[in-house]
Amino acid sequence: MSIPASNIVQVVPSVLSAGGNPLALNGLILSNSPNLPVGAPIGFSSPAAVLAYFGSYAWAGTATCSGSTLTIVSTTLGTAGNYAPLAVGQGIQGLLATGCPPGTYITAMGTYSTTTGTGTVTINTTWTQASAQAITSNSLEYNMAQIYFQGYTLGTLKPTQLWFSRYAQTALQGFFRGAPVPTTTTLATLQAITTGTLTMTLNGAAVTVAATNLSSATSLSNAGVVLAAQLVTGGAPAGTTCTYNSLFNAFVIQSGTTGIGAVTVCGGTSAAIAQMGLGSGVTSLGTTSAMTPAAAMATVVLGTQNWACFTSAFEPVIADKIAFSAWTNGTGGQFVYAPYDSDTTIVTTGQGAGGSVSCISYWCSQRTGGFNYNGTCSQYQDPLASAFVLGFVASINWAAPGGRAAIQAKQTTGVSATISDPTSYANAIYNNTNFFGAFATANYPFTIFTNGSISGPFAWLDSYVSAIWLNAAIQLAEVNNMLIQQSIPYNATGYNMIESAACSGPSSPVQMALVNGVINKGVLLTAAQASAVNTAASVNAQNPNQGINIASILPTTGYYFQVGVASGTARMNRTSPPCTLWYMDGGSVNQLNVASINIQ
Repeated sequence: MSIPASNIVQVVPSVLSAGGNPLALNGLILSNSPNLPVGAPIGFSSPAAVLAYFGSYAWAGTATCSGSTLTIVSTTLGTAGNYAPLAVGQGIQGLLATGCPPGTYITAMGTYSTTTGTGTVTINTTWTQASAQAITSNSLEYNMAQIYFQGYTLGTLKPTQLWFSRYAQTALQGFFRGAPVPTTTTLATLQAITTGTLTMTLNGAAVTVAATNLSSATSLSNAGVVLAAQLVTGGAPAGTTCTYNSLFNAFVIQSGTTGIGAVTVCGGTSAAIAQMGLGSGVTSLGTTSAMTPAAAMATVVLGTQNWACFTSAFEPVIADKIAFSAWTNGTGGQFVYAPYDSDTTIVTTGQGAGGSVSCISYWCSQRTGGFNYNGTCSQYQDPLASAFVLGFVASINWAAPGGRAAIQAKQTTGVSATISDPTSYANAIYNNTNFFGAFATANYPFTIFTNGSISGPFAWLDSYVSAIWLNAAIQLAEVNNMLIQQSIPYNATGYNMIESAACSGPSSPVQMALVNGVINKGVLLTAAQASAVNTAASVNAQNPNQGINIASILPTTGYYFQVGVASGTARMNRTSPPCTLWYMDGGSVNQLNVASINIQ
């Protein structure tokens, strides 16, 4: 027998983790599609996955085409006896056999009316078809996903995830969508169900079907009708329906009333639960009224914060756009709102007339009447342009040397120009609204995105999203630092720990920023900037009289990270010492004027 050596020396195994995952600057699209549940953002990894979930837009009809104008006759009914709506960005299919090119979509609403189901819309291509042809439309969600996942031409990284979240524009009923119906389910197996209990909660109402009987069902979809009547008898709100959804191959039980109340999957002993896929699935709460932008975004953030830019698959009214911008402004630079704006004063009213006073960019500006909101990046007319902005941001390769990218002059496929004349160009630029423009040299036409402006002090989208990436990276680095340090004292040693986490080593945020181009050396400060940074650094160091000259350091290093002296109160409460990172953003050239001098 021997004495274990652990009595003298004991080795305790542990693993020093590499830390958490950095923020992915994914996109988020708000949608009013009834396929989405309320309160649960859903992520998709490809356009095909989006198409499988949202399917084709519930619209079909016939149309003739003259140039870029479709004259439409709808055959699809919508709500309240009206015809189904159409929207800018929806894809058009069905004319392909007679020459309408793939990728055709609606760029402007003409006279189409949901009351009559007839009228005109403008498309992004030119074709002539005198005889009426059957047409259908893909969901706008799918069309936006196609543009998003393409990223931008010559980009070295493509987006990997796109989030969708439900936005209720009216009060909604709660619903439960079951799992896919088993392949073994037939009409005969459903008709054989004559007993067994089925229970659930629907909009807060307890529902109990004492003896489920589907013997009278005449089809798979009719089995849902039969079950719905029994659910109402068992306590479900009047008007409750149970319908078969072919897109999901699932039954959907929807409350007959709006309002917030619990919704659960089905339980009990009835064989219908297994045969109809009702034992599991997706539940969605109802709403008592239309959502407000602030409430909708609060719901999204509770579900996920792994995104950076958002837009919508519908155009909100201007009051709601302003509210979305206000919410974005209140997040402290964490998110970007990228709406599309169909306000034609963007291109008709320029600097000489004082600019547009009705578009979202005006309301976010510092002009008289504006709210000076930070973080809104508006596009003219086209939701696909907004989808491109989301895809561009998600495509920036922060891990690559020089990976930081500016959106000016970037290209993609599948998006048409919305501006093609110099006057509209100048007016849109003055109104801080971005767009795809049709440009040309003497013999070479090209379509590019212009010009990447964003509301607030950052002014440009690339500077704004660079700050999002850098701030998130520093946050993660400092959290990881706290996880691995025994303590971080309020002295030079502790302050060095804080600075090192952000600035030391090739994988630190600041060093990565120097490589990817978020931070640039050699940028000179103005006299006013030099005075401001020197004053701030001196105050943080609690040495305002002696002064600290960091303005002379910044052009050489590209950054200056300072951990100031903590006050006695901060030490007592164990709050943060004053920490500041000053960094040089080299920007990006958007416009070039070259003097060509002939020397004879």
